[in-house]
Order: sequence, then structure tokens, then C-alpha cells
Amino acid sequence: MAPSSSLGYNDTLMNQPLPPPPLTHRHHALKKSSCPSSSGKTSLSRLLRAAFTSKTLPDHPPVKCVILHGDDFYVPDSQLPMVELGSTGEKVQDWDCPEAIEFPRFLESVKYAKAHGELPGTHQTFEDTHAVGVEESLSRLTNGVEGGKEKIADLEKRVGGWLDAVVKSTGRQVENVVIVDGFLIFGEGVPAELQREFDIKFMIRTPYEKAKQRREDRAGYTTMEGFWHDPPGYFELLVWPAYVKQHKYLFENGDIEAGVLTEEAKQNKLRTPKRTDQGLMETLEWAVDTLEITIVKEVVDDKDNNVLSCTPSDK
Repeated sequence: MAPSSSLGYNDTLMNQPLPPPPLTHRHHALKKSSCPSSSGKTSLSRLLRAAFTSKTLPDHPPVKCVILHGDDFYVPDSQLPMVELGSTGEKVQDWDCPEAIEFPRFLESVKYAKAHGELPGTHQTFEDTHAVGVEESLSRLTNGVEGGKEKIADLEKRVGGWLDAVVKSTGRQVENVVIVDGFLIFGEGVPAELQREFDIKFMIRTPYEKAKQRREDRAGYTTMEGFWHDPPGYFELLVWPAYVKQHKYLFENGDIEAGVLTEEAKQNKLRTPKRTDQGLMETLEWAVDTLEITIVKEVVDDKDNNVLSCTPSDK
């Protein structure tokens, strides 16, 4: 189960006055998927949320940023597929296949969050109840990282800077940011309708041994109908093979470790770091760089490309 170099701004752009047309906005969904399980995707999502919500644009409403956890859309435990664990003969629940996820409800929640900047009122999350879902504070996430707090503060200023750049150049504001934290959302078995909802896609790869160790260090997971703890061999015999099977189509020659995305994957706005061994702060900086390129370069430098689907604020 997987419940689990920056760009400089154009000086002319940054110094031009706020345009007179009425402010328009876009409900912008960012999809960040960290595959496989146990690769730090939730921590990264929370740091990105902090970066977006720490800066309020002058004279405009603050950016709303919410995290939608893919782990909240599992089917009930009793409805999970049962599979043989490798060649052991043991039958176990399969938490790492598309059939384990209730995609229609997932899609409805993504659309709602994009439209309203918040989660549906009926949404229930297990991220704050299972053993690895406790909300980390920034101090905990940066514990032991040299200059961690300073790096986060610098990245927050950068995010605020390029959000201001979007408003000053286009009269548009990124109003809602939805971060979807999931482990299987780029898999072959995921409905295309759901994948089309995401404007920016991050795939955070992790070395096998690191992911395995993180998984084994966890106490377990609170589920819809109980509690789950991996039986021996679950990661190496089911979790990792499922990750490779579901995502190899995104990479040249099916080589996930080499990490060279196919042209089709890149055209579909999927991005992945070149390295798999970088730490959380390095990954956060990469994510902010990538968002800056997408939101500022594609929106500000090419105002007519409709990367932002805007609606006049007075309608």
C-alpha cells in the first residue's frame, strides 16, 4: 500500500505598472506525484503549500492552496483485490494497483478543489490519523538541514515574486493552487479524464533501497476499515514491481532508473528531476524552479497561449 538554477526575471516585466483591466483568475491545479511509495511526496507537498500561502499579493485576495491526498481514495479494505505475494503462495491485499483506487470520486474531488479552492465538505482524510500522516511543522521538516529555514524563506520570496509578476504582466492572478499528492496517478491504468485535470505534473523518483528503507521504517497505516502493516516481502515482491509496471511507459526504453522521459510524456507536462538521490530541500528547489518556468515563462512571456484559463472577476 502506498498510503502513502533558478530563472531571473525580466527587468522590464518586473517594473511595469499594474494594468488597469479587471483582475482575472485561474483555478490552477498542480499535480505532484511521487512514485514509488515512501519517497517523501507528502513532505514536499506541504513545503510547496507553505511557499504558496506565505505570500499575499498586494491589494488582491491571498492564494488558496490545498493538498488532496490520493491515499484518501482507496476502496474499502474488503474490496481490495487479493493477489499472491510473489511465489510465496501467500494471498495478500493489493494496495498498489489501479483497482484499489476509487477514481470517479477522486476526479470529482479534484474538480471541486480547483473550482472552490478547498476540499469537499464530505471529504475524509486519513493523513492526520495514520502513523505517517501527522502534519509536519516546517521546523521538523528542516531539522538537521543546514540553512534549511533560510532556504525555505528564500524560496517563499521567489514564489511571491513570480506570482506578482503574473499579475503585473497579465492582470491575472493564480487564485487557487491544488496540490495532488499521490503514488499511482501517472500509471497506465489511471483514467485519462483524471490526468487531463492536471496542469503541471511532477514525478519524484527514489532509489529502490531508499524507498524500501523508508517503507520498512513505518509503523503502518490507518485505513478505512482498520489498520495495515506490510507483511514480509511486500515492498520487494509487490510495491516496487507494481511501480515499475505502471510507470515504465513514461520513460525511454522503459528505463525508470535512467529517468529519460519520452517526448509524449514531456508534451503532457510531466517533469522529473534528473537525479534520484537528492534530498528534500534540493527537490523543493527543483519544484519551485519548474513551477516558475511553467507559470511565469509560459503565462507571462506568452500571454495568448491560454495556459491560464481566465474568467473575468466581475462575471
